Amino acid sequence: MLPEDLMPSKNRGNPKLLLHNGAASTSNSPFDGRYGTILDGQDSIIVTPNSSFMPCPPIGAQREVYMRANYRYGTDDHLQWPQAYIDQYPHFACIHRVALERNRALHPLFHGLTHYDFVECDDTAIVRGVGHLRPSTFLRLQSACQAVINSVGGVNGSNTMLSGLQSHVSLIELLLGCLHALPMSFARVCLTVAETQHVTCELHVFIEYMTIYKPLMEAPESDAPSMPVDDMLGVFSNDATIVQWFFKVGIPVWRMVAMKDLPGIHIDNLSKFMTPPFVEEPCPLRLPMVFVGLSRDPQKYRRIQDFTMHSMRWVDPFALSTPITRGREDIPVSMSMTASTHYSPYQKKSAGSHGKGMPHQFIDAKHPFLPPLVESWHLGLLAIVTDSSCCHSSA
Repeated sequence: MLPEDLMPSKNRGNPKLLLHNGAASTSNSPFDGRYGTILDGQDSIIVTPNSSFMPCPPIGAQREVYMRANYRYGTDDHLQWPQAYIDQYPHFACIHRVALERNRALHPLFHGLTHYDFVECDDTAIVRGVGHLRPSTFLRLQSACQAVINSVGGVNGSNTMLSGLQSHVSLIELLLGCLHALPMSFARVCLTVAETQHVTCELHVFIEYMTIYKPLMEAPESDAPSMPVDDMLGVFSNDATIVQWFFKVGIPVWRMVAMKDLPGIHIDNLSKFMTPPFVEEPCPLRLPMVFVGLSRDPQKYRRIQDFTMHSMRWVDPFALSTPITRGREDIPVSMSMTASTHYSPYQKKSAGSHGKGMPHQFIDAKHPFLPPLVESWHLGLLAIVTDSSCCHSSA
């Protein structure tokens, strides 16, 4: 049971109580807290052994994941904000927030577009605003993507893993093909570039995780953990093994601790939650919601991947609520057709039909259920007489 002076109400009123067990020197254990803070609305605190900033965790049972004005998914986007650890996607923790100076070839993967990067197909056309990515911008993006694709050959893994890598490569090539050849609006070009960056960054970070960080995690213990890499996104995890592995290789990691466990936690410094530096306005394309649910649900990432795969869809004509009538008038509501009603294009011989022109000549009846006749067929049918008495024997 917590001592009276460490009760949650006391901690909220005086956060410095979190430092009651602080170490005199810098923390060097994966379970110590280099920084810590109180999680609003819950009897929990967040601590990190190796990061210099404190992101607010994306918690909530019904989180609405939709694309924002910067063509990302806000605090639910694994490319720009730390997420909860998921076994299927451990490499997401290694994504960099900014491009590394040592790898300038990849800088185009971290920057959005301006109107300078967009060139209209024909600035004198009646319909304006349709064009392509500027050739110089496209070549820089293509070069960055190709640098990542070329590094795939250095990965050894199962057939399933290699198949997943090849799927990413194929999708990158398809997206680049759209940017190169398909005229689009500026907003669509921005979306396609963002999705190309998204897939390429995922591929790049997976290669880094498999070739650099995973081998280090599985290596024998070294004397000291790696220095933290603060430009990495990192991950939230309550799994002690994950916390130890990531602390060992320098990947930022945060864990949520119940206040009842506070007496055993070392916290050296207090911190405030970092405000997300990106916009929250919805995407100008008014795209549909991608996912609703827990942020740590693997289905969220599958839905995002599905959206990326099909982000270049046009309007589905089969989903239109009203049929295309091709300009014909609506069928009168009062008109009814029974099974015994038949339409005959030729008049039958009747007593009252004599003396009224050609009784066996074709008549073009204007019927709502019939398509209009082709003019040449119409003229030909009018020239036909079906009266058998007009037929002459050739003998």
